[in-house]
Amino acid sequence: MEKQTSSREPKTCPPGFQSRYTVQPGDTMYFIAQTFDTTLNQLIEANPHIEDPDRIFPGDVLCIPGAPSVPLPCSIVLEPNSQLAEQAIGVALARQVNPTRRAVTISATNLPAPSDFGDFDTYEGLITIRFVGSFGFRLYPTPELPDQPVTWSNTLIFPLLRGFPVFPADTRILVRPVNSQTGVSGRKSILENTLRDCL
Repeated sequence: MEKQTSSREPKTCPPGFQSRYTVQPGDTMYFIAQTFDTTLNQLIEANPHIEDPDRIFPGDVLCIPGAPSVPLPCSIVLEPNSQLAEQAIGVALARQVNPTRRAVTISATNLPAPSDFGDFDTYEGLITIRFVGSFGFRLYPTPELPDQPVTWSNTLIFPLLRGFPVFPADTRILVRPVNSQTGVSGRKSILENTLRDCL
């Protein structure tokens, strides 16, 4: 990699970009595309300020293309991810609440007692958006009715995140056990899926 005296930055990034990345010594466009799970052509197209993709320099800033956004509302089935919960099932509904807020509602049933997975006493939902972060929220059980399984549910409402699509298709939604006293969560999800099914 050659040296350059000043770095190049995009004035804006195209719609649906995931993040900006600052080129490090030894990087190539191909390596960066592989790291961020995108194609080389998509990375080149998202960065027209880089005239020669074979010549990038430390300090250059690249727009990283994102996964496609899913249309809202979007509903998916959360599939079991544990042998202890083969009968468990859940759904997640992603929706726009108003122009500045979006929400995800999770509802799950036939879950084993949280204590079946260790020192846990409740369940939480977790929404993971790559390069943005993870958002956890507690699920609450409905009052038990005779001969009916408990349904665990709740809704997380949060503001739109500037520069990111409403929800990328690779957004992961999962349910996992948690200890409400210590805040420690189970390492493995009980139910899980991504929003790809909404495309």
